[in-house]
Amino acid sequence: MVGVLSQARRVTPKRLPGILLGLLICTAALSAWVSPASANQVGNVSVDTCVGANGCTNTSTIRVDERYFGVLVHFTATSGLPIDGTISVQAPPGTVFSTSIVAQLQFNNASESVNSVTISDGGRKLVAVVPPYLGSLTTGTSASLVLGILDDKIQLPPVPGVWSPTVWTSSDPDQVTVSAAGSITTLPGLPASLVLEDDSRSATVGMPFDALQAKVFDSRGNALTGVPVGFTIPDPGDGPGGSFPSTGDFYLAETGAEGEASAPGITANHVAGRWRVIVSAGAAPSRQVDLANLPDKAASMTLDLSPSTVPADGATSATARVRLDDAFGNPVPGDAVTLGLEGTQIAVTDNGDGMYSGVLPAADAAGQFQVTAADASVSPTLTAARTLTRSALPASSIAVSLSRSSVRADGKATTIATVRLRNSLGAGVPGASVIVTSSGGQRVSAVADKGDGVYEAKVTAGTKVGQSVIKAAAGTLTAYAQLEQVASATGSRPVVKITGGPKGRVKTGKVTFRFKRLKGQGTFQCRFDAGRWQGCKSPVSYRPKPGRHIFRVRCVAPDGTAGKPAMRRFKTRFRSPALPVTARSSQDPRRGRGERR
Repeated sequence: MVGVLSQARRVTPKRLPGILLGLLICTAALSAWVSPASANQVGNVSVDTCVGANGCTNTSTIRVDERYFGVLVHFTATSGLPIDGTISVQAPPGTVFSTSIVAQLQFNNASESVNSVTISDGGRKLVAVVPPYLGSLTTGTSASLVLGILDDKIQLPPVPGVWSPTVWTSSDPDQVTVSAAGSITTLPGLPASLVLEDDSRSATVGMPFDALQAKVFDSRGNALTGVPVGFTIPDPGDGPGGSFPSTGDFYLAETGAEGEASAPGITANHVAGRWRVIVSAGAAPSRQVDLANLPDKAASMTLDLSPSTVPADGATSATARVRLDDAFGNPVPGDAVTLGLEGTQIAVTDNGDGMYSGVLPAADAAGQFQVTAADASVSPTLTAARTLTRSALPASSIAVSLSRSSVRADGKATTIATVRLRNSLGAGVPGASVIVTSSGGQRVSAVADKGDGVYEAKVTAGTKVGQSVIKAAAGTLTAYAQLEQVASATGSRPVVKITGGPKGRVKTGKVTFRFKRLKGQGTFQCRFDAGRWQGCKSPVSYRPKPGRHIFRVRCVAPDGTAGKPAMRRFKTRFRSPALPVTARSSQDPRRGRGERR
């Protein structure tokens, strides 16, 4: 194209007369078939064209997309045409003459540039004024008007056909349309564009795609016939691809009457993924068809947990990941995968690459939990299972308490040492190694794990009176409790006395008793009628029903020795059990113990 432009620029007005004279001689015979013109009409009208980048070759055919060419309009003046007379050319619809077109007029073996050219009627009508340098055209003179030699100044109609302009002059005003035999034949242009019927296709691995179709057009939009069209499959290596039946990776087709070329369906290979086919036709820019090899139905499932062991801290979660593959090992997205954790459904995210994931929530309960996955999109349903371990948090605190903080130093009395292990969340820690020891020669049994972080050991008293330390240890954690061993003697039992309350016959209603400790140390326990011993404080009130009643109170020493109960009998109208009205009871662990009187 650049070469043509350069050549066009080198065609100066001084060189054009020689070129045009040669063209005139070459085309003189073309007008011989035209019948003589009648009065007021130019005669012997014909046209041809000059095409070529390096010089000019006249021809009666031209492509509709040709840019650098000239049109030669030949006629004979029936009437003389004076200086400043006009020559008019009306081209077929769709023709556009540029306003900067270069025109030349040639007759009597002379050629001269036309300085005055007017374009109108949407660009299809051109009026040239006869230059004064050539003089007038006398009657019977043959002339040629040359338009746009070697320059991009004329646009032909886009549809191929016969280009027949109409010609007249100011002296011969009756218009004459060039007949088909003296006209230019316009042909379709060169391949300029490819249009794909569908620029994307998909097929399951191992299966054929639909046939590929492409249309070829010139730059003016004309469908081109007989144009070779190539369909090329790039080498896929180990990736997705396919092949044409019989011809492998290339297929050559030819456009038909509608400019359409087809290639047979490509068979996808067994690798899922996207790839392309290159479509080309002559100088038209190549196009690509995007193809996708889709995976086959899921044939296998794998389930992994990340991590598979988490602390039972209520904060750390795990992720379940499921992978689906077809029979060829391609990942399979888009299936209805479900996840469950011990029967509880877990939300699933399809990652689009054959991987599915779900978050297994954090919990503070330790143990082993089953995670299940299923894909019901295929038959039979694919399933998989894994075990999630939630490990107990290590103990962060320890405490020890005694069921009795004071026992008799008789070598027989016992107390229970209760050890409690807790983690940072306050939950009990079972299964730990707990050791209980004493500093006063007491016998300590093996430690029993009661579950939920509670451990117990029986401590049997020694025979030495005094204070001892009971120590509980679990790893680096330790805790202590004080144990007092007291002398075993009868006079050590506490004594209590009732200081106020009903006796004898009383009216039905609320009754109140007061009492105090006369000797020893301990806590009070009360009992009304046939009820159980329970911790109490003075005063204590009841609302008995009519009948005979008995109230008892005693004091229980720190070593568990119960003193002799004090009692008070009274009578209301009818005999019936009664319930306490108020009893400010201390939650003594020994409530209810002791003899009944």
